[in-house]
Amino acid sequence: MAGVRYGACMSAIRSLAFGVLVVAVSACAANDEDRNVIVPPGGGPPGGGSAGPDAAPAEVDADPSNPGNGRVCLLNQLRNRSSCRNTGAAGVAVEWDVGNATTTANGTFSIVGSPPSGGDQVLISGGGAATSVTTFVAGAPLVFPAVTISELSDIATVNDLIVPLGTGGLLVYVVAEDGTPRPTHDLVVAPPAESTPVIYDSANSATVWTTNGTGPGGAALALGLPPGVVEAVVTGPDGSATVNVSIVADTLRFVVVTIP
Repeated sequence: MAGVRYGACMSAIRSLAFGVLVVAVSACAANDEDRNVIVPPGGGPPGGGSAGPDAAPAEVDADPSNPGNGRVCLLNQLRNRSSCRNTGAAGVAVEWDVGNATTTANGTFSIVGSPPSGGDQVLISGGGAATSVTTFVAGAPLVFPAVTISELSDIATVNDLIVPLGTGGLLVYVVAEDGTPRPTHDLVVAPPAESTPVIYDSANSATVWTTNGTGPGGAALALGLPPGVVEAVVTGPDGSATVNVSIVADTLRFVVVTIP
């Protein structure tokens, strides 16, 4: 299946493409075998090793006095997992095996059913948020990261990425034990995306990322990955870690990897 590069024709169809996630781009690349454009929004379960299996944003808490309350942290910027939007997060659906919820404007929610248990896959979708999946860790706050469809669209467009239909994505935050981001670390995924490089956050722009290793936010983004289990290897001046990650089609997986 041929992918579509987010290039010159993207601006004309961006709102439609990322409103419904998939759109036929008849005006682009007339010789392409497949003209479907998709942005992988959410993600699959992180693996073991030195990875933090929970991608809950640092320094963001739900209401600890009420175990039935939680929060979707709709990130102000994908490169900063510690900063949640206080408005614009209403109507996001949160689902797991035995419960569900819908967010208010600041992302908070009250559980319908039972709280998630350790290992449950928590699905985030709707309300302007790109679909995502996070693995819940027993005892962790009920806080789940999310990114807007608009921001993920902009990052894919600005960085001229190829994202074939039916592939998935992985967002890795590399951190120290205290949650501080680890810059200058590289991510290698095997099997890799066919045509899309791993990109990294930049100090200079929220949307223009680089291929030179993690920036101040410690973030690495891999789109266009084949569904199934992949091996994610993080290496850098502070150490290395390897985790197995389950990639889900048309979904972005959030994972935190801790380098002591």
